[in-house]
Amino acid sequence: MILVIPDHNNNSFDISTFNLLNAACKFNSDIHVLIIGENIKDLAYKISKFRNVSKVFMADAPHLIDLLPENHADNILKIANNYTHIIFNDSFYGKSIAPKIAAKLDVAPVSGVMNIISNDVFARTMYAGSIIAHVRCLDPIKILTLRSCSFDNKNINNDINNCADIENITVSSDLQLSKLLKEKNREISSSIDLTEAKIIVSGGRGLGSKENFNNILMPLAKKLGAAIGATRVAVDEGYAPNSCQIGQTGKIVSPILYLAIGISGSMQHLAGIKGSKTIIAINNDINAPIFNVADYCLCGDLFDIVPKLSSYL
Repeated sequence: MILVIPDHNNNSFDISTFNLLNAACKFNSDIHVLIIGENIKDLAYKISKFRNVSKVFMADAPHLIDLLPENHADNILKIANNYTHIIFNDSFYGKSIAPKIAAKLDVAPVSGVMNIISNDVFARTMYAGSIIAHVRCLDPIKILTLRSCSFDNKNINNDINNCADIENITVSSDLQLSKLLKEKNREISSSIDLTEAKIIVSGGRGLGSKENFNNILMPLAKKLGAAIGATRVAVDEGYAPNSCQIGQTGKIVSPILYLAIGISGSMQHLAGIKGSKTIIAINNDINAPIFNVADYCLCGDLFDIVPKLSSYL
């Protein structure tokens, strides 16, 4: 049997959830879902109606609202031995809790899975995306984090005839290993989630400042109906919030159109955009590595090119 641990905010599921469910169908086995949080009855009911889901577990308690992996791990371990595969999204949450579960079960996790070849063979990237390796996992329980953008969600739909059983997991009320002391409100750069976006306008060090980042990229993104992305350097320099970071240590994206503006093209950033259908790069360095992977290259001053491009749209 397969256990899916979805990302959610206690009110709604992350879009990756439906990709994970579709990926789980490749194993041709019963699919169960475990939701951990507070006041999640509506989420449990919603996912119980999805095709191919045969059972939903809930771990519902006030101290689980913050989605801290230390508090969540014990609830997963209570039922983990019943499954051959436990699937997480390759998100910050999934990356933090999957190794913890794997260590407790004494198995090796397989991260960043791009394709499911068979029940025990998985395709994943290595060396910042420069190699795609086929990995065979012989552990009795496979702990997987999936790059959700590599899987579609076309076959996952509501089925009014499906009514999966919903079962509560007993949660120890005094088990609170971690506590969230403070949460800083994050700056919202775009109303479109990067992992869902069909078009992404992304900026790098070449923009020079937060003001340039906003003044140059925002008008273009607005006209294209695009999400805003950024390189790790741009985030570290304060040009954009962490939620915008794309790359090996950020979000993995696969838009139809990716505009790389003022981005040199480090290996860790290229690992995050390999799934893009079309890449347009704008840079004043003809030797920039981004030009080696871009479909269309514009070598010139981005401060001249991008405003003109925006004015033509």
